[in-house]
Formats: sequence, C-alpha cells, structure tokens
Amino acid sequence: GLEQLLEAMPSLEGYHLAAVGPIQNTIEIELSELANQYGVLDRFHIMGKVSPQELGSYISSADLSVLPIQNACLSYYHCLPNKLFESMFAGVPVVASNFPDMKEIIDEWEVGEVFDEKDPASIASSIKKVYNNRDKYYDQTKISTIHKELCFENESKVLVELYEGLA
Repeated sequence: GLEQLLEAMPSLEGYHLAAVGPIQNTIEIELSELANQYGVLDRFHIMGKVSPQELGSYISSADLSVLPIQNACLSYYHCLPNKLFESMFAGVPVVASNFPDMKEIIDEWEVGEVFDEKDPASIASSIKKVYNNRDKYYDQTKISTIHKELCFENESKVLVELYEGLA
C-alpha cells in the first residue's frame, strides 16, 4: 500500500512519510522513483529495519501510524498486524485500511480512523483528520489500560482456552 500512500502525499503538504521495516533494494528503488514522480521524494524516507528493542521508542516518535494494507487476499483482509498493536502500546494514533478486524480494534479502542485502501484521497483525508485531532485519541489512562488488557499474558489465556475447547 505504499504506492497508494505515496500517491496521497501531494495532497498532504508538509507531511513526511517514514517507511520502517526491511525492504528489498529493487522495491526501494521503485518507491523512490514513484515518490520522485509525485514530487514528494524530499518527504519520503525509507528507514529500513529497526531492532525490536528500539521499535517502541521509534514508533512513539511518530505523529501517527499508517497501515495501508491492500486487499490482496483473504488473509490480508482479516489481518491484525503487529504494527497496529505496537502503535497502540506507544500511544500513537492509527489510520488503517478499512478491513473488518482492524476497524473493530480501532473503533473499540477509539485510537484512529480507517480509509479506503485503494483511494489516495480517502487515505489523505483520514491522515489529516487524525493528525489534526491526534490529542483526542490517547491519554495516559487509555495507554495504561491497553497495556494491561492487550498484553501477551491475557491474550495467551484466550488462545489456551480456544485450544482446550478444541481438545
């Protein structure tokens, strides 16, 4: 979904996009060429892989997280990516593709907005809305509650109960 996000960037004047994670050299070149084509190369930064130890503080330095996942298959459509939860734990508002499982989490916790992943105008609109209202999505109490309720210890109990029910 970085292609659609880059296409949205011309209407997001003053915004910078930092892509974090491992990336193949050929894809990096293609994305840079696309950013240049849209006139946003100076606002597009490929950060590469960040160590797990640094990831939380890295994400918390962002104004918001964008998850522009494309509906390439049923697995993507129903995904719940780590970046969604890492952003929530860091107290960073999220804008994400309007897929049912991500939307459910985003709406339940009131941590951001969703967009049409194929529509650069929808992506830009959601980014602006969340950025301009980013202080409303989190306070220290909500962050603390997210850490307590969505921690591995609680989520693993749900998984164990599921497996026990199947046995």
